[in-house]
Amino acid sequence: MSLQHHLSVMLGDWFAVEGMDASGFIVRPTAGAPVRILATEASLSEYAARNAADGLMALGDVGDDSSGVLAALALLSVHVMETIETQDGDAVTHLSVANGALSVQRTRSGVAE
Repeated sequence: MSLQHHLSVMLGDWFAVEGMDASGFIVRPTAGAPVRILATEASLSEYAARNAADGLMALGDVGDDSSGVLAALALLSVHVMETIETQDGDAVTHLSVANGALSVQRTRSGVAE
């Protein structure tokens, strides 16, 4: 199973997930607009490599993976969920995984930041 698919399954615990392609997928919160997740296989691999130790420290082994890759993705899924669910009036429109980090694009009062 690809890292992108693993992340979409993890996010599926909180959101409807659809439209997966090579660049990412869309999640639909129960309240609010859909959010595009830009996460390629390469960017997720880099993210998991950089954050495996943090994932293991926070969550321990996930499934039968002791390398920390799935733990890093599980931690990323929690960050994505919290970012979308705690918007404080700003609509999250895109989340992207690049350079080992999660970036957020929001709109404030209908104007993109």
